[in-house]
Amino acid sequence: MNRKVRKRQLQVREPAAPRWAGLGPLAPAAAVLGVILVTVCGMEILRHRVMSVPEYNPALSVKLEYPPGSEWVEQEGWLPRIGSCVRLPPEQRLMDENLLSGVAEQMLASGWVRGVSRITRGMDGVIRVCCDYRRPIAMLLTNHGKYIPIDQDGVRLPEEYDQVDSDSGWMRILGVQADPPQIGHAYGEGGRDDADAVAAVRLAALLFAQEEIVNRISGIDVTNFNGREDKYKTHILLWTRDHRPIKWGSAIGSEVEEPEVADKLRNLVLWLKRSSPQAYADLSV
Repeated sequence: MNRKVRKRQLQVREPAAPRWAGLGPLAPAAAVLGVILVTVCGMEILRHRVMSVPEYNPALSVKLEYPPGSEWVEQEGWLPRIGSCVRLPPEQRLMDENLLSGVAEQMLASGWVRGVSRITRGMDGVIRVCCDYRRPIAMLLTNHGKYIPIDQDGVRLPEEYDQVDSDSGWMRILGVQADPPQIGHAYGEGGRDDADAVAAVRLAALLFAQEEIVNRISGIDVTNFNGREDKYKTHILLWTRDHRPIKWGSAIGSEVEEPEVADKLRNLVLWLKRSSPQAYADLSV
């Protein structure tokens, strides 16, 4: 009997491909990327170590500079006072990212500057700052009994004084009833009710710009501003350094049947130049 031998068909399975076989071509790129990452991390660690060496971290200091035309800031002795507004934390390092921005923010917040035009740091640890500084033009007697410096825009500058004498060399603004603004803010800002101070500052800025006048005037008195005490008396009174009164008249821009501002200035200059023995001058007529 013939046996039929049934041939068993064996199914041969191909071995499964490795899971990451398709990524083989990327291996060299990954290796290069790994080398780059290790190198970058190593360089960063090295940089931090180098920067921690004392010679790369000198003691920090701030040096204030000024643009041409602002020599007054040094001649009048304001530069050290302005510089004292900057405080550098003891842990601050020369190459800290926020070092320069922090100094600039302090300068802007001090009330002394309109803007910071340039700020740099040197490897000697000196931070040089050049600013547009606000120049004090007068000392204003507040309703709190203190004198405060103000600039031509009516901005209140830092510091206050108990007394400013008539022969101190400063123009004094007297008779202001409005409360003073915060340091770095101006009279007349934000709808403040301080028209007397605004008028006085405007006149002070005008007189300060006249070399023939500024050194002869010691006071601007707005006690009777807008005739609030006596409508028949002059609204603004000036005082010379030899204690003679000058009737200025109404605030600038509020004149009624008075000479124009230019005419008042011209008459004032002529009166001061003549050294007239006249006890007072009236510029309002």
